[in-house]
Amino acid sequence: MNIPHIPTDNYYKFCAISGVLLAIFSIYFITKVLIEALEESIILSGEIKEVNLDLAELLRIKEETTKGLEKFFQTANDKNIEQKNIPENLEISDADVNRIQELHQLNTDSIDRSTAIQKAYVQLATKSRLQMFKAIQLLILFPMFIYILLLSIKLAKFGFKNWFEKVQKLNDRILKHEAKRNTSNENKH
Repeated sequence: MNIPHIPTDNYYKFCAISGVLLAIFSIYFITKVLIEALEESIILSGEIKEVNLDLAELLRIKEETTKGLEKFFQTANDKNIEQKNIPENLEISDADVNRIQELHQLNTDSIDRSTAIQKAYVQLATKSRLQMFKAIQLLILFPMFIYILLLSIKLAKFGFKNWFEKVQKLNDRILKHEAKRNTSNENKH
């Protein structure tokens, strides 16, 4: 298996190639981290909207339950029944019993949903704190990688410039001189 050799025969080639590789790494890292942060914030935003919709639904159920109970007690008051002194022989219609059971079930369901929403909010708060920590890391790392990117560009420029001016021009002159010598030797024969 042939493994390509990294050009280490020349310091300037090494600087040029190292600068290019560092620049590529810096650009890759910066874009990767920014894209991941953006994706995570979009996901977090969607989860927050979902929990807010659940909360709105829960508030609607609470309002419906409250209105239903108010209506039931208003009907009871209309029948001259005080809530504290309910006569033993009071007959409650099947519709009233069914309505009370429905309201009780709605209340039970809303308590369960409330617990689930509270857990979701705690999870979202944790994710939000993590996202904030990552943002702080980005604020610290981003300038560092920009600095590395600029440094790598400078390193590549230094390497390519000196490689061309100090090594390649000399090699070109040597090749031209050898070519002239070879052509003059061929002309003599």
